[in-house]
Amino acid sequence: MNSRIEELVELLPPPSTPRNNQGDWSQLESSLGTRLPTDFKDFTGVYGTVKICNYLMIHTPFPFNQDYTEFLRSLCQEYDNVTGGRQNIPFPFFPKAGGLFGIGGTDNSDILSWITEGDPDDWGIFFWEWPGELTFTFKELNLTGFLVELASMRSPLFPGSMPPGRTHQNSSGFTGIFCI
Repeated sequence: MNSRIEELVELLPPPSTPRNNQGDWSQLESSLGTRLPTDFKDFTGVYGTVKICNYLMIHTPFPFNQDYTEFLRSLCQEYDNVTGGRQNIPFPFFPKAGGLFGIGGTDNSDILSWITEGDPDDWGIFFWEWPGELTFTFKELNLTGFLVELASMRSPLFPGSMPPGRTHQNSSGFTGIFCI
């Protein structure tokens, strides 16, 4: 898979001054015990810490540094906070091979995870919709591809997963980005 960052920028213009978008990737990857996907690094550099449509948060590693490892792993622990939350999850949890590695979530407690299968640049996406009755597996999409599909309203998650935003609309009707 390759980065679709240019396509995402066209659909969802990034903040003029991204926040928390730079740091030591080598140190972070060493603490995680894995390399991270290139498209995630591209996304972080362009967008930084953002909340899309005032709803979907993508957790970038800076300024978390060492705490980022524990924070991302804790996202998957949220599955256990709901009765039957793991029932529809066909994957183990990271660091097991092919395990889920949390990367973001929504204001409704939905969780977005990487499927850590194979090379990090080939990791797909798993979306768990709270309280776990619906799940979506996108093995063919990396993070930027997943976001492009949402922004272009081609995702099966649309329109239910993303509420109306409070900023500009692009030509496909997708609204805004909020920096936090």
